Amino acid sequence: MLKILKCHFKKKVKVYSDGNDNEDRGKIVKYNGDENTLLKSENTSIKKMRSVLYEESINFSESNTYYKSTNIHNYNNINAYSDYIKKSKYARTYEQENIYNEALNLYNNRNTYKKKRYFNDFYANIRKNIRKSEFFGDNNGYIEEYQIEGSNNDLDKKILNENIYKIRKREQSILFHNKYKELFSESKINMKTINETHNRRKTCKRDTKEKVKSTNLLCDIKELNSFSDTNSFDEKDENFLEKLIKLQYTPEQISQLSDLFENPKTLKNVNVKILKWLNNQLNNGYWLERFSLFLLGLTIAIGVGNIETIWFLMSTWHGVIFILPYILCYSFVCHPILSFELYIGQLVRTSAPFVFYRLLKQSASVGFLMVLTCLINSYINSYRTAAEYFIYLVNSFKKELPWKLNSVEIDFCTSFKNDFVSCHKYRPLCLFSKSTSSCVPNNLGKAYLIYQNKFFPKNELYNSLLNINKNNSYINIFSRSESYIDKDTLFFLFVCNFLVTIFQLFGLTNFAFCSALVLLLIGFLSITQFATMFNLSGATQAYSHVLKSWEISYIYTYSSIWSQCVSFALYELSIGIGIYSSLATKSRIGTNLAFDGYAITIWNSIISALMFFSAVAVIGFISKSLNSNFVDILEYSRKDCSFVLFPVGFTYLKKMEKTLCMLYYGSYAVLSCASLAIQYEVLVMTIKDFKFSKNKKKRTIILTLSIFFFLASFFISNTDSKNVIWFLTFTISENGRVFVALSICVILGWLYNIQAQFKALTTICVLSFNITFWILNIIVSVLFNYLSYHIYVLYLCRLIIFLISTIVALLALKIEVHLNKNEMEFFYKNLTYKDILYTLYLGNIESLRKELQRIISGNVYIGNISMFWSISIKYIATSILLSALIEFVDGIFYSTEIKEKVKLIPKGWVIFSICFWIFTFLLLLMFPFFTNLFEKYCAPDDYFVDFELLPSKPLKEIQNFNLLSYFYEFKNINKKKKKKFSLIRNN
Repeated sequence: MLKILKCHFKKKVKVYSDGNDNEDRGKIVKYNGDENTLLKSENTSIKKMRSVLYEESINFSESNTYYKSTNIHNYNNINAYSDYIKKSKYARTYEQENIYNEALNLYNNRNTYKKKRYFNDFYANIRKNIRKSEFFGDNNGYIEEYQIEGSNNDLDKKILNENIYKIRKREQSILFHNKYKELFSESKINMKTINETHNRRKTCKRDTKEKVKSTNLLCDIKELNSFSDTNSFDEKDENFLEKLIKLQYTPEQISQLSDLFENPKTLKNVNVKILKWLNNQLNNGYWLERFSLFLLGLTIAIGVGNIETIWFLMSTWHGVIFILPYILCYSFVCHPILSFELYIGQLVRTSAPFVFYRLLKQSASVGFLMVLTCLINSYINSYRTAAEYFIYLVNSFKKELPWKLNSVEIDFCTSFKNDFVSCHKYRPLCLFSKSTSSCVPNNLGKAYLIYQNKFFPKNELYNSLLNINKNNSYINIFSRSESYIDKDTLFFLFVCNFLVTIFQLFGLTNFAFCSALVLLLIGFLSITQFATMFNLSGATQAYSHVLKSWEISYIYTYSSIWSQCVSFALYELSIGIGIYSSLATKSRIGTNLAFDGYAITIWNSIISALMFFSAVAVIGFISKSLNSNFVDILEYSRKDCSFVLFPVGFTYLKKMEKTLCMLYYGSYAVLSCASLAIQYEVLVMTIKDFKFSKNKKKRTIILTLSIFFFLASFFISNTDSKNVIWFLTFTISENGRVFVALSICVILGWLYNIQAQFKALTTICVLSFNITFWILNIIVSVLFNYLSYHIYVLYLCRLIIFLISTIVALLALKIEVHLNKNEMEFFYKNLTYKDILYTLYLGNIESLRKELQRIISGNVYIGNISMFWSISIKYIATSILLSALIEFVDGIFYSTEIKEKVKLIPKGWVIFSICFWIFTFLLLLMFPFFTNLFEKYCAPDDYFVDFELLPSKPLKEIQNFNLLSYFYEFKNINKKKKKKFSLIRNN
């Protein structure tokens, strides 16, 4: 290219230098008036030379530009590159292909941007000085500066710059008028009084619709009146793809950026300020299919919850009356929090502590509490349960199943015949049947004895009953019955830790496929198990007994049923511990994840229902075979029914008993490890997001956590560990889940964006409502926990408290207006009670809801996040969780079972529980004073993006549904009506 440019340069030099002598070279020549024609011809030749140079540079760049797709393939023209892209494995949707084609078209014409910049007079007059020299062709006037004396170039430049400045300012004023014309363009009315002008001005300021459009009015006015000729009014009017092309992004890179959004067209409306953030998200990675989120969410729901919670509620309340409060608690408490976790994780795309740091800096401690609760929950429940599944899986391969009655034990129980005292002495192995008045062997009691003997402190009676037949009455593999440390549990805890580490090293996306296979196996197993056990004799009688036992009075009489339902619903779906917000960080921006939440809940409910009715069928069969009562048999399977009830049910299927045992315990062992790996992901992501560990490799963090859980395995592998786990579950896990959920509702509903309520109303008005409501609500909730009134009376009192708080707030507003007549009288007169109550009740949380709605649905008013979400978070969920927390805290101090367990477990665990809650309250109270320190050393720089900068999802045309459209083909074609479309307008 250099030779070609030199050649053209020499040709152009000859054009204007042939008439000059060699003596005149390098000298300053003075031209007279007769020589102006020569000067013009030389200027013309210079312009031609510059145009030829420019065209040559364009031709060279088009024919010699290499488009790199990988380290191996390079293409020297755009056509070959586009053909490769179309045949590549990077599949695109229809919208993404359109984005790629549009970017490709702009990329092919990318030199036009340089050309426009080159011929722009404004930029041509800017001199580029490097070492006091000038670039050739940047300004034609500098030739005349040395050749013409007395030229007025400085004056001409000054006049030119002034004209350009006036033109730019005129353009700014036009843009400013177009942007704010709805705010100022009212019909000209002669204002006779000062009151009318005040009213008109206040109306404009207080109109909520216009406030949304004029949020940056002050900044725009400053720019309009500044000396700068640049403005930001038209930032969003320009296509963002053009900006990316100007920033030297290739079409492939633009296409990849568009793939970050659920609708690739959203990239056109992106603000350039979030480009760095988008590149970071692209480097962090995302799921190409949203099905991964559903699989991992269903894995954590089934792997953690299983059937234990529903079975415990059924056995506690003697029927399925718990279903109604369970569904209500999920609808009003769990699903709103689940939706919040999914949406906020998708948009903030970071771990739980930094999510709350983004919402409200002082509340980041709640995010740390969520992570801590997740750690304890995984350590207490999932880790130990997975090891127990592995122990039962190995015992399923034995020739004789340990939990199956043998002939010696059957003869031992039947030898007592009708002796009630002797039979009752050897319970639960032997059971006295009231219908036949005889002693019969209890297979369910045998399974209960084996589980208690293996994982609980030794009991002499249980040991004597299991020693009746010493051949095969234990489920020991490596350990002995006398040892304090159970070697089997310790070994399989190591196995679980190893599998979890492998899953983590593979990554969430890779082991989601493994989870999908296990979930399919569990679904098939649940259907098979239900179908086989449904045919057992006595199953229909058990179903009728369970389904008919509806004590409606429990719902409005006892508050315990509501507290247990909300706690178990949070536990079964693992809501409120940061799991779903961490998973949602890998989803595409703008995806409506409410459907995924519903799908996870529905499929988890189906699996749990199949397991529940299978368990009921087993109880019915055992009670009929033993001629006993349903409630008497239910006594031994209230807890740990997966290890007590289902093994017995499998033994009655004879030929399929071992196969079903292997499939059941094997699939649930792998699923528990997978759910444990997902809980690990919350810890890994939180550690990775800290500023000081940003450069740490993820593999290092995973191996460190693996070592930590390896050492922690020794504390939960002894004979006291089941009592310790029960104690920690009751004192920390259950209370921690409810406390975290309540904290989330308080932050979102009462603290987030409270300044917007202060500005819309007054500070005294809003604080009087909030303080009155909370003080009276807490006092009434504590009193009703000790009084014998029904639960519906408590909610009636809360409704009265709500009305009293409203009256107090309105009175405070009126008093403040009365005291400040001159400043607030006009403001108060232009507010309606509808606006006042809306701002007072939901003014702060509605701003968050509308932003989420706009980004997810593309419209503020129509979408999946309705006002019901705001009401549930702020009032309904807060009330239910407050009652549950007060009841659980009261149970810690006054429960007799707690007092008994404290005597059995080591005292160190009691101290640990007390220290945990002391640390929790200190963290919540002291963290607001150290937010600046946290921001300096922990919070990463440029990590968050304001919700206002995130673009809305593009709207689609929606065809109105018409039932008569099915009969249009029978009408005359000429009279066919035109299709009507409704376009949802974006706010």
